[in-house]
Amino acid sequence: MPNISSTDNAIPAENQQETSKVDNFYISGFCAGEMSCSVIKQSRPYGSGFSYSPDLTVSNEDLYLLAKVNARLCNSRGVISPIHGGYNLSMRGKKKVALALSFFSQYPIIAGDIANAKISLLQQAMNILSAKGKSTRRNMSEVEEIEHIRANLKLLKKEGLSVTQMTFHERRYSRQELGFFLCGIFDAEGSVGLKKRNNTYQPYFTVGMKDYGIITLFRFFFKVGFVYERKDEKLFVYETGKRSDVVRLLRIFSEDFPFQLQKNRIKRDRLNRILNDYTRNAKELPLYINDNKPLW
Repeated sequence: MPNISSTDNAIPAENQQETSKVDNFYISGFCAGEMSCSVIKQSRPYGSGFSYSPDLTVSNEDLYLLAKVNARLCNSRGVISPIHGGYNLSMRGKKKVALALSFFSQYPIIAGDIANAKISLLQQAMNILSAKGKSTRRNMSEVEEIEHIRANLKLLKKEGLSVTQMTFHERRYSRQELGFFLCGIFDAEGSVGLKKRNNTYQPYFTVGMKDYGIITLFRFFFKVGFVYERKDEKLFVYETGKRSDVVRLLRIFSEDFPFQLQKNRIKRDRLNRILNDYTRNAKELPLYINDNKPLW
């Protein structure tokens, strides 16, 4: 579990530059949820062999947010392209990936073995690929190392298993750093709304991921809710349905660490209005609620 600084208040006003950068941990959290890493094997023209290219991709349906991630990670050098249901931000090539890895060295992924394993494997590939500059000629041992890295990245994507033993640099994280990080995680993997339970409607705040370390960080940070495992889906879930807890979390993610994903801002504001304007009596809730599904 990451260390939390004893200073829970805002960062001192005299250090405005650092204050403006602390929300970069939102980008780290968002990428931990939406990022995929790979080393692409490409055939060279005229049958002259093949080359390897590192790639870091972030996918989401919010084009504006991906443009912001692009600007922070690699100075807007990545390529955003449409896919079914959203967009891909691709940072392919040694220069672009080097910029992204430099960002993560300054604003680490605070928790999560799987996400950090991806970054570690990509860094290992970069070390090999950058050793000879622009040369694409590799000896057999280098090819075997790169292929091993590629296999481990594929295993992470498919199974969600950590395939590296990692030792992270110990550092203390402030409340602001942890809060922005968790906000990014929630925008990537979280959900908030209302669902029907018996004859009443219950608010919920939930995040599901394969990365157990990240999920337990929510419980550790907010001191409410519970963590459980969905074994059939290979997911760990943080959830709370207690009205007072959900109201508190909505306030935190409105005032302290505001959502940046437009869809989540709309859900948050809508649920806030319902919880403030209606009692627990289901008959007093809006008529447009579907009895068989969550509200959103």
